[in-house]
Amino acid sequence: MKKISFILIVSILIALLAGCEGQPAAPTPSVGEFGTPDLITPSETPSLQEDRQEQTEDGKPILYIGAFSDGSYDIAQAYSRLENAVRIFNVRNTVFEAQIIDYGDASAPEALYRLNAEIVSGKMPDMLLTLGMPTDRYASLGLLYDMGDWLDSSEYFTGPLESMRTEGKLYEVSPGITVTGFYGLSSNLGSAGELSLDELYAVWERFHTDDKKAFIEGFSNELICLLLISSVESQFVDESTSTCNFDGPEFIKLLEFCKKLPDETEALNLDADNPDLQGSPMYQFLSLPDIFYAISVKKGESLLAMMSSSRVWGIPFAPHALMTLILDGKDVTFIGIPGADSASVYMEFPVAVSANSPNLDGAKDFIDRLWTLEFMYRGSSMGDKVDLVMLPLKCEVLDDFVQNEIKRNEEDRLFYLGDGFKTYTLAEFEEFLEFINEARLPVRTPIASYIPPYSRSNLTAAAENQAPPFSSFINPIIAEEVQAFFAGARDAVQAAEHIQSRYSIYL
Repeated sequence: MKKISFILIVSILIALLAGCEGQPAAPTPSVGEFGTPDLITPSETPSLQEDRQEQTEDGKPILYIGAFSDGSYDIAQAYSRLENAVRIFNVRNTVFEAQIIDYGDASAPEALYRLNAEIVSGKMPDMLLTLGMPTDRYASLGLLYDMGDWLDSSEYFTGPLESMRTEGKLYEVSPGITVTGFYGLSSNLGSAGELSLDELYAVWERFHTDDKKAFIEGFSNELICLLLISSVESQFVDESTSTCNFDGPEFIKLLEFCKKLPDETEALNLDADNPDLQGSPMYQFLSLPDIFYAISVKKGESLLAMMSSSRVWGIPFAPHALMTLILDGKDVTFIGIPGADSASVYMEFPVAVSANSPNLDGAKDFIDRLWTLEFMYRGSSMGDKVDLVMLPLKCEVLDDFVQNEIKRNEEDRLFYLGDGFKTYTLAEFEEFLEFINEARLPVRTPIASYIPPYSRSNLTAAAENQAPPFSSFINPIIAEEVQAFFAGARDAVQAAEHIQSRYSIYL
């Protein structure tokens, strides 16, 4: 009887740990991608690992780092970076040895069950690479260590670092981030940089003089709706009282506004003969959205354009440089994510530390070694050039990269496209730093990785795989009902009522 009770308690704890945002509290039967059942019950949970060694044969304490190795493009990329970080650590640190515990595919229910079962049994790794994991739930259960005292806040970008805190606690931190925001001509948006949803609606009505105008070029109205909701979701939810108000007039108005936006906007014909590109080498990069966005805003075809620290160029400030060079002196206003007044921050390599780890010194040293270009670089075949596909959270690391770029380009040129093309100045770069420093809206999906359909035929398979599904921008409940709304299955009031009912139960 005691054995049965223990199994029941463990099963309940596993279910509680699994029941998090983006993860169902209890899995339901389904068929996987290859026709195999996805369902797994606690009684079928893979057996726990055998007792782990505390030390290597030569007496080094072992620092265990748990991670998923697959399940999405971002998880696979982060796992590859983890392997590199472990190699660096084991070469540099003479006291500890880091070892990875691979929990497999994050999209497979048994992977999370195995991790949760190990946590429940007291076998939580010293550290976690938290992509795909219910980090908020782990933190609320007291499983994670507050790393706030490990970092001097003055050395890091203020907004992005704050976006990683939970009620003032730093339970996870990422050395590399992607920051995404939107901008438009100041002549359309004004210069304040803060637009409420109502002000945004009014700006669009003034701008939308014909059906060829786009809200965000290349973005469907459904995607725009999800983006807008992702920026204001917290305004409709009070987690402290477990209540929400999605059935009110403000949310209904948001749905109705988005439904009136163009369904699919016509892409500009960008080719080498485009007068905006004549005489520049930029035509060779026409498959990349960054150039497309800037030209669409400049031509008055689009109200807003997206700008992000680059995951494609290998130079984090390249999109800002391109925007600056293309708009060539036109006044631009940044509005963050529409309706949020802040740019978004996505953690590319989020790590957490177990509150009960016996190897906190080793964990701190592991994290300290992530604040280097050695960790953040991605190899390149372009001579001595190396790519930086993550924006460093630590200011000093980005400064090191900038100084290397200036030396590589010669003549103090920070970003160079070709002879006769305007130079991107350090003063303009300071504007990019301000944009980054003020970003503080945490997001669960890298918005900038959504590659609009107009450019997919020109992108590599790896870049195309970065595009997340629409539903990943916001809570799955909202995503499902919004998709039903745009499919015509419900009107705005019905969609809002459905979201209110389902989200209330979720809370």
